[in-house]
Amino acid sequence: MTRHEQQRYGEQRLGPTAHIDRLLRSATEALYRWVESPLFPRTVILGALVGVVGGLAAVGFHNLILGIKYIFYGATSTETFLDAVRALPWQYRLVAPAIGGLIVGPVVTYLVKEARGHGVPEVMEAVALRGGAIRFRVVPLKALLSAICIGSGGSAGREGPIVQIGAAFGSAVGTFFKMPREKVETLLGAGAAAGIAGTFNAPLAGVIFSVEVLLRKVKLESFSPIVVAAVVGTAVANTWFGRTDPIFDIPVHELVTYWELFFYVGLGLVGAFVALLYGNSLYAMEHLFEKFPVPTALKAAIGGLLLGVLALVIPQIHATGYPVMESALHSLLPLQLVFLLMLAKILATCLTLGSGGSGGIFAPGLFIGAMMGSTYGLLVHGAFPGITAGASAYAMVGMGTVFAGATHAPLTAIIILFEMTRDPKILLPMMFACIVSSVVASRIQKRNIYTTKLLNRGVDIDVVESQHALASLNVREAMNTHFVSLNEHTSVVESEDVFRRASSDILPVVHESSGRLQGLLEYRDVVHHLIRGRDQTISVGEIVKIRPYTVSEDITLLAALTHLERIDLPIIPVVRGDGSGRIVGILSRGVLKRARPRDWFFYLSTDKVIPELSARDRENAIVEMCAVAAGSTPGFSAEDLTGAVLRREAQMSTALNRDVAFPHAQLENLKRPVVILARSRTGVDWNARDGRPVRLVFLALTPQEDPGMQVQIARGIVSVIRDEQVREKLLRSETPAMMLAHISDSLDDTVDE
Repeated sequence: MTRHEQQRYGEQRLGPTAHIDRLLRSATEALYRWVESPLFPRTVILGALVGVVGGLAAVGFHNLILGIKYIFYGATSTETFLDAVRALPWQYRLVAPAIGGLIVGPVVTYLVKEARGHGVPEVMEAVALRGGAIRFRVVPLKALLSAICIGSGGSAGREGPIVQIGAAFGSAVGTFFKMPREKVETLLGAGAAAGIAGTFNAPLAGVIFSVEVLLRKVKLESFSPIVVAAVVGTAVANTWFGRTDPIFDIPVHELVTYWELFFYVGLGLVGAFVALLYGNSLYAMEHLFEKFPVPTALKAAIGGLLLGVLALVIPQIHATGYPVMESALHSLLPLQLVFLLMLAKILATCLTLGSGGSGGIFAPGLFIGAMMGSTYGLLVHGAFPGITAGASAYAMVGMGTVFAGATHAPLTAIIILFEMTRDPKILLPMMFACIVSSVVASRIQKRNIYTTKLLNRGVDIDVVESQHALASLNVREAMNTHFVSLNEHTSVVESEDVFRRASSDILPVVHESSGRLQGLLEYRDVVHHLIRGRDQTISVGEIVKIRPYTVSEDITLLAALTHLERIDLPIIPVVRGDGSGRIVGILSRGVLKRARPRDWFFYLSTDKVIPELSARDRENAIVEMCAVAAGSTPGFSAEDLTGAVLRREAQMSTALNRDVAFPHAQLENLKRPVVILARSRTGVDWNARDGRPVRLVFLALTPQEDPGMQVQIARGIVSVIRDEQVREKLLRSETPAMMLAHISDSLDDTVDE
């Protein structure tokens, strides 16, 4: 029997299951080939797919919430929800939120902890720590639990859950196609953008939220799929809902006079303090519930019961509260009521989410902002009726200020409120007040309502991002290999001259024959020995005090930083990874401090410095520099690099002012940027417009996938070479290490300024 016949016979014995498996494998392989085809922009196509699912998720989540509201209260729409609640007996209204909490609490505690709370911090944590990976089972459970929490009367919003749902699907798509971390994060952001866009009919806001809050970085390659997903998600949701109008139906607003902008500044200040009250109260309530001596699974039910008590008096605090917000936007609520609703909504949201419920903080933030703005507007308009608009305008702007102050995301606040109202006349005061609120809130408290939750878990997003850069490189790539050392038999008096020539306060002492590190010697110890009249012929090996604390050349910079933080020294010696103890370099604390992903100096080291170019013309100088760069660009030969740089030179001259040139090229699939510094004291003919020769040349090779990197490096170089004293120091320096030291000092001065 042939192999083909055996395969057919085996499939016949297995029956239809084998045929189905075979079809699924064939379909999957075809899908892989289609997505991996160079003829298609893969992430954009997948972004559209994620957008479709994000829009459908927004529709499904909206209807799921309405269904839960009907089950709990008999409400058939958002507009009739409050009337349906008031029509029920007080005993049922009291326990309904507790029943919802009793369902949500155990599931969140035992099955899917990511579903607890408002969802956005969990997505931010996935981006920072797990390369955008989110468990897919979060999607159905997050949707169901949040719908139960909101539908049973909990004070929470839809934006957090829909962000987590969309992001989880985008992450799942990227993981399924085995895409690199950056692409998975992009699709995660696309899913979140589609969910926001479809939920609030706000595609631009979805994009800005994804970039400003979740990904915290912008690349053209990442931006395009996110935009496509947001547009597709909006189209899908609007087609289903049949809507073309904005979320809020508001009266026409006008800026009465530009003097009124001063009152909006005041609104921004008030909004910042209310945002701080909102965020800090939420986490204070969360800590309070953590201390409750009851099982964690029951805490959401206790929070729901307390919410039910509050809602008996103020039923407007239930769920998202959009109809109540519209009443404030039309100036239909009295002063005392809007102020009371603001405080009650803060308490209600804290009880719902602080006890372990599931839902977003955006809708409650809008509610709180509308009531705060209405309160402020009623007071201001009552005092200055001739130069201020009515309370409705301030209620509208107040919604944005509280969200901007709470999240430190003013651009998202401005765009999403504009798209939800489509009132261009309110845009100017909205921009002004949101910026004021965000700046003031961030100055008072660095953390925002999203990052506070992560900080409580010990996760600092800013630190994590810098750690990614440190973990991506090893010590060998950043250490100084042109260091000065002392032989252990060198006399103390001779070592003084070595210290002066090296311009260093601390030097390694090594074994004469093996090169093994003996210790570190400080210049002050040498001076103290000499001024006290002690034996000047004694060797440095006999007076060295600092025992050698070293790192291997093979470990990551992140691990090296951990070692360096244990000692109170500016440098740490680097030894071979073979256990011989032979010193091969020096790693400075300053290099690690500057180790940011987009810091150009991080990609320049002593082995990438050419102290004197032998070439006298531009083409040969580029050939000479690319030969050095080839050692740091796996997969690219010196000829490849030279060709790319010369093609760029043919398009435009890269000679800058001040006798400096900046040749550069972008390379596809280059793992990390490379910067080469070359010097020519006699000068290189670079065909500059002024005819002057170039004496300093900075060659930059950057990944084609990150166009902004080239601009970042160019700005960094210009910030250094604009200083004439720095240029002169670079030309006079005797060693590559001294040249880098002068650049480092210049960068430190720039940071201090």
